[in-house]
Amino acid sequence: MARRLRVLALCSLLIGTTTVWSQDWQPVTGADNLKALFSDTTQTAELASGVTAVATYNSDGTGELRAWGDTFDRSWQVQGGDQVCFDIGTEPRCFTIEVDASSPNTYRGTLVGTGQNVVFTVEQRSVAISESNFTASGGAGEPSAEEIAAKLANPLKV
Repeated sequence: MARRLRVLALCSLLIGTTTVWSQDWQPVTGADNLKALFSDTTQTAELASGVTAVATYNSDGTGELRAWGDTFDRSWQVQGGDQVCFDIGTEPRCFTIEVDASSPNTYRGTLVGTGQNVVFTVEQRSVAISESNFTASGGAGEPSAEEIAAKLANPLKV
């Protein structure tokens, strides 16, 4: 009986330790890091009410949030080196940001002043193109540098 209790206690400890490891939040700081996190990204969060919210943020500080069957314009900016602030309604709301060390696309924003948290995932929308990936002349199976530049200048043009 005592052996079973020790095994049960050990299993409980291991399960508890795994949970702690999966929630190892590390601060994201520095204006450049925070700008990169919100520039040209799509972020998804499950809100407290069970509603999924999807936000797209642009590098120019604009964006939009889609939730509750509606779309809301957003603007954002980095404040100092440790906060991202959003214009929501009549007043800005600022958050500190942390990343889950065990899941690098998972982040947590904490509302400054209230401590309210929102966990969100981040997906990059932009694709970096290296010149080493193509030749200047292109070919039947690969676009030329000019074709790629034209497509990037007007992505809707077919």
